[in-house]
Amino acid sequence: MLTPRLIAPHRNTGFERTLAPEEAIALITQGRTQDLQWYIEKGSNPHLAGADSRSHLWEWRFFSAYHDAVVDSNIQPLLDLARATCPTPPTPGERKPKPEQAHRIAASVVTGAVFLTATERLAEAEALLEAAGEDLFPIDQAWALMHRAIVMSEQGDLDTSRRLAAEAQRTVALDLDDVTAAAIGASAADFLFRTSGLEAKDLGATRTAVDTAASWWRSQTVAWALEDHEEKAFRAWGKCEDPGTWPSDEAQNRLLSAWLSASLAGTRGPAAAALAQHARHEVIQHEASWRNDAAAELSVQDRQPGQVPAGPHARGLEDALDELRRYGCTKTLQTAVQRLWAAGPASPVQAAVRRSVTAP
Repeated sequence: MLTPRLIAPHRNTGFERTLAPEEAIALITQGRTQDLQWYIEKGSNPHLAGADSRSHLWEWRFFSAYHDAVVDSNIQPLLDLARATCPTPPTPGERKPKPEQAHRIAASVVTGAVFLTATERLAEAEALLEAAGEDLFPIDQAWALMHRAIVMSEQGDLDTSRRLAAEAQRTVALDLDDVTAAAIGASAADFLFRTSGLEAKDLGATRTAVDTAASWWRSQTVAWALEDHEEKAFRAWGKCEDPGTWPSDEAQNRLLSAWLSASLAGTRGPAAAALAQHARHEVIQHEASWRNDAAAELSVQDRQPGQVPAGPHARGLEDALDELRRYGCTKTLQTAVQRLWAAGPASPVQAAVRRSVTAP
């Protein structure tokens, strides 16, 4: 999940083979949900096609819940699975969880916490992470500790969050030849750097720590996304059309993939950067589409500007503005708000303000 490139099958291998659930999960993290449909259409993946909350294998149940969270923004199945997977209070002499059970606990709990944190349900995220217990394997334990650190920092408890991040960093210090452990260690190092005072910052050591395979692959994903977006915009310009009305689904999926993999690793800076780029594209596309729809309605129905209905594009703008607010992308948010307040639609700005006032 942190390094899906190692697991997800390459497109050049075709779509006839039978996928393991781990491969299907990696495809979701990479933003390649269309590929899943192609695998299903080839007829070799009945478990993939029928995956749901009743699947016999836990990994297929997790795939189904993860798909709902990422694709449909429905995180409840994921939370239900995580809570059902968490250990019950131990009895004297009870054995620790089996290896596969420990990995399942970590995967479901951390993934659920990521989506809860993204939607500002911080108390629930904290409770879910604590329910994972202390009997995880070192890398899984560090993963959970890192996300507990993020939740505590979002709640304003900086001392506790730094202690948890430092503990996560120490836990994986001897396993940095593992790409997953290296990604978690990099997240901890970056977190401690960003939350330390100027006198304690060690830029050189931090840059070394965050230079990992996971960060290279995320950077490449973002670069591919921006290249695809620029190509679509240029083609729209060449046809004398508004570039904002030619959205690139491939680019947006890749940017969401970069956000998701960074968020799962606990790397807030790169996650915010990828999400900000995604939100910029969303704002431009929804604003251009809203403007075209408004012009068409006014010309056909002779309505007044104040009578133009909001519609789905205004709601899309609201969601994009809220994403920028949640991840602290203040400069991008300021630019977008100034434009929308001056040229319309203004309703998404008002709705985003209401959301920020009612947020925890």
